[in-house]
Amino acid sequence: MCHHSKSLPRVRGADGLRPQIATMLPMATMPRSIFRTLFSFRVAAALLMTLAVAPAAAGYKEGVLSYRNGELARAVKELLPVAKAGNPEAQILLAQILMNGGKGVTKDQREGLVWVRRSAEGGNRDAQVFLAKTLTRGTYGATIDLAAAAHWYSKAAQAGDERAMRALARIHLEGSGTPKDPAAAVPWLRKLAAAGDRSAETQLGVLALRGEGVPKDPAVAAGHFSVATKAGDDGAAFMLAQLHGRGLGVALDAKESLRLLRLAATAGNFNAMAMLANTLANGGDGVERDDEEAYKWLTIVLNRVPQGDLFFSAAAMELQLRQRLSAQRIERAQVEASRFVAQPMTPAAAGK
Repeated sequence: MCHHSKSLPRVRGADGLRPQIATMLPMATMPRSIFRTLFSFRVAAALLMTLAVAPAAAGYKEGVLSYRNGELARAVKELLPVAKAGNPEAQILLAQILMNGGKGVTKDQREGLVWVRRSAEGGNRDAQVFLAKTLTRGTYGATIDLAAAAHWYSKAAQAGDERAMRALARIHLEGSGTPKDPAAAVPWLRKLAAAGDRSAETQLGVLALRGEGVPKDPAVAAGHFSVATKAGDDGAAFMLAQLHGRGLGVALDAKESLRLLRLAATAGNFNAMAMLANTLANGGDGVERDDEEAYKWLTIVLNRVPQGDLFFSAAAMELQLRQRLSAQRIERAQVEASRFVAQPMTPAAAGK
């Protein structure tokens, strides 16, 4: 029973007192006439509920069918009464039709946004996530409101929506619309990681490495990176390679660092490519120097990343290597670079 509903009017007997027999007697001891009366009332109430819900359910189903058949005007006509009655699913579908417009329906993004908000208020997670994105970007006639966006992401995240969990974790990490609070991001990242989100696992490793939101612990960070690497995350492999290269939280192991760098680079990680090139160009610690392969990785970086810190760092290394390589070796490395196609990491390849 809803505690916010109004109390039913009291039913009083001839003496002005509320009849008590039906609420005081156990069902087994009630007179048959009273039992039949109560049963009849319950059946009637259930029937009335069915009669009230059935048309709404039918209207929604018909609206969905019309939408799928491309009969948008008919879909709006069928969905509107159901949406007005408070059905969140009908509201979000109606919003989608209005915001996009189409055959027989004039695009009305502001009206569509009204129905998105109503659906979100009714608990629809898709609507909550969409509304949050809209408030973040200021699209569909909405005013940018990062605090409100965080509110709706939070609603959806609490209801189990992983998209909202990711967005909310990012908001807390960046301080977008809410004070920066890595500790507040951690529970959402842990939920995502437990569900198999390798990016969340990697982010937990970064936080542990930096001591943000959690105690600083390189060994814990390495554990997160190892899990994410085995799940195929090239960013985690790149981070774990650095830890092995420095002996931070894990054993110092130059060969394992090289293996992980090559794995991440082959998967298309440009930071790993640059670090792999640097490692191969310098050699040492059990790593054989290979200027030609190093040049190949630098060429890929220079050809595919925008100008920035990584680009200029790679350009400086490329200039040094060019002085050590013959024209033939440079050309060979460039040909290899042009043939490069990233290969996603697999659990078998990631495992040591």
